[in-house]
Amino acid sequence: MSYVIHLFEHPGPATLAEAASLHERLSATPAGRNERLLRWANAMQARFPADHAGWLEGAPDGDTGGSAVLSVGLTHAGLDRLLPAAVSLALPLGLCLFDEQAGRCYLPGGWALTPRGRFALKPAAAAPAAAPTAPAPAAPAAPRLEPGSGPWALQRLLKRMAPELEAHGFRAFHRMSRLRFARTVPMGIQSLTLVAWDGPKIQPSVELEPLLPHALVRAIRPGRTLPCHTHRLGGLPRFGAAAQERPDPWYTVRCSEHEIDALADALLAWFVDAFIPLLEACRDLPGILRCEGPQEALPAHVGTNRTQLALQHWVHGGDLSDAARRVATLTGTRPEIALRAAQVLQAQSRWAGTWRPMAAPSQLYDEDEAVSAPALAEAALPRLLGVAQAHGFQLVEQGPLMLRLRRQSTEVEQTLCVEVKPLSLPGAELKVEMLWQAPALTAHWLATLPGAPAALGTWQDSGPPSYRWLRGPLELLGIDSGDLNLQVQWPDELADHVQFAEQALRDSMVRAFDPALRWQGLAAQLPSAQDFSRWAGMHWMSSSLSLLQPGGWAAVLMLASLYRQDAAAYAQALRAAHLADTLEPLLQAVEAGRGAPQR
Repeated sequence: MSYVIHLFEHPGPATLAEAASLHERLSATPAGRNERLLRWANAMQARFPADHAGWLEGAPDGDTGGSAVLSVGLTHAGLDRLLPAAVSLALPLGLCLFDEQAGRCYLPGGWALTPRGRFALKPAAAAPAAAPTAPAPAAPAAPRLEPGSGPWALQRLLKRMAPELEAHGFRAFHRMSRLRFARTVPMGIQSLTLVAWDGPKIQPSVELEPLLPHALVRAIRPGRTLPCHTHRLGGLPRFGAAAQERPDPWYTVRCSEHEIDALADALLAWFVDAFIPLLEACRDLPGILRCEGPQEALPAHVGTNRTQLALQHWVHGGDLSDAARRVATLTGTRPEIALRAAQVLQAQSRWAGTWRPMAAPSQLYDEDEAVSAPALAEAALPRLLGVAQAHGFQLVEQGPLMLRLRRQSTEVEQTLCVEVKPLSLPGAELKVEMLWQAPALTAHWLATLPGAPAALGTWQDSGPPSYRWLRGPLELLGIDSGDLNLQVQWPDELADHVQFAEQALRDSMVRAFDPALRWQGLAAQLPSAQDFSRWAGMHWMSSSLSLLQPGGWAAVLMLASLYRQDAAAYAQALRAAHLADTLEPLLQAVEAGRGAPQR
């Protein structure tokens, strides 16, 4: 979802919930030209021209499309400048500005509504004795950060932590709900990131971004960062951090408004004491390899992912099969995925064991240089559209940042949804969702479940439910879903990301979509009854066919009863997972051999 602000003319709602309801109602209210919205749009264009990087789709012209609400898309890189200006220009015009993502509604008169109530943006000015005939525009007032909010907390942390971290070579980048301290060393970039939510609540993370040849990056997929972890908490337990036994612990800390400086000091000490020794040991690539996994000599360690395979290939060379299996085990992914990356790496023989120390540090991007959502969409959407259309999909909806395509056989309807969104951190993300419907199958299990909950009837009224392929089952089909749901931060990564997204969609067409144009093909993508039992017990999707409340399980049972000899084992798995209440009539039918749809 894009970062969108909404403007409308109204005296002002009393609560944030009322503001959300008002926005929804006004969005559906037909309205003509609004002079105040036009004046606001003209004033914003005068400050920030149409080609300014802060606009998501160009500067607004005041056209609401016939509703009473003007919605405007911003890039995250432009939020720091455009959002304060948007507020300061809107309020004197009697306009409300609803910022749904941040949970704020700014009101005429200099007020803001938040989940915690209403507070003043600035001291109220004395009312004039008489309104002049030609009032001068009020002086712009940037919105004040609310104490206890995420942005307020990061501002305080920045002030408290920056001087000492600068002494260690770190440079601060502050963007809305994210504060990042980064430095360059010969191996690449080292960073501490603090993400904040209102409360305030802070989540810290430490990462390495090795500088790698593009040929190796392509083999492990774009996204070459390595997480760093520690079990030493320092002063963080006071703020809610709890000890964890897992090898990759992560912590979230909280504090009151009055404790924010103490939390800043605790975070700073935690980072300096636990991570600076590790980061000093990881100034080059061999150092990263030496520091993978828990260390006796260091208070922190480098985590594991496929980036370690690329480092090992470049630094040492040799066979990577054992390393790939270890990576798969530690990351919980299918061994075939890591082994395939290892094979591609080993095919890059010119890089095997050729690493040499580098004096030049990696480039430290300014976060304003990050890839924007429009840039990612422009590079990726046409290529993904071409792949889908080559497999018979028809375009049913298209926007600047999205595609929706569909194709249909006599038994199954398939939908492909592609969306590009800006990130709260620098960059943009691409998300691909693959859905299917089988109306005749759905109609049968609805008829088989007399007295089912009202939700089933609701689905029947609104059309057949959709089911989707998920990450785990896609990996069973040999598809790396990370290429279909990816994040791009910097320009030098963009081409690689797009290339792999295109290839992953081709793989998805051949291995998932094309075989599933008939019910029998869908049934073939079900896991074994044993795997179904394990997944059902974990209460997350049991197969390539995802769960949307009881209907997902019902679809699995219907397909199993039609094409699988072990259909009763699926019913037993649902009973064992205590998911059978709403499906009891269908379970009994399946176990009695009566659950197969009439064709």
